Amino acid sequence: MVKVFYYKFDNQFNFSISDVKNRERKSYLESINDKKRQKQSLVVWLLLERILNNYYPNINVDLLTCDNGKWYIKSNEIFFSLSHTENSVVVALSANPVGVDIEFASNKIIKSKNYISRLKQFLKEKKIGNEAIFLTNVWTKSEAIYKLSLNEGYFSNKIIDYINDKPLVLSVCSNKDIKVEINRVNIIKVKGDNL
Repeated sequence: MVKVFYYKFDNQFNFSISDVKNRERKSYLESINDKKRQKQSLVVWLLLERILNNYYPNINVDLLTCDNGKWYIKSNEIFFSLSHTENSVVVALSANPVGVDIEFASNKIIKSKNYISRLKQFLKEKKIGNEAIFLTNVWTKSEAIYKLSLNEGYFSNKIIDYINDKPLVLSVCSNKDIKVEINRVNIIKVKGDNL
């Protein structure tokens, strides 16, 4: 089972880097010059911390980085993957390695069609839906595979929201056959806080 936690934030989001508990991650966040990207990274990291503290209180959740910069939980009891786009973030948690990606399907992605068409052949996709949704499905699947560090895997691929008429596409990849549970959460309130 892969649990995906989805949060959509607005401009009223009032947390800061000082709210992040992990010292290494704070340093990373402070190094991001683009304020929009910094805010996305802050939100997804705070969401991960809140979920781990509230849903997995008995697991040692020391967060470390590999030589390649990828974050992991020291105990290896639970694996996670993070993604963000615009004002939406997701955290995927599983007992097995997992990769996740979200992206809005829009005509902007069609500009990358030549690059994505190479991924389509790799993923053996059949064209479904309109071109923007199809290309976004292929793109998010390839990103989820990349985050999992595999050449292939088991997928779940869904539209999880529409924001300003743009579909938000989620892809989850695991090295085991997966069932995905999607939870829309409020970062202010998570399980222990009466989600």
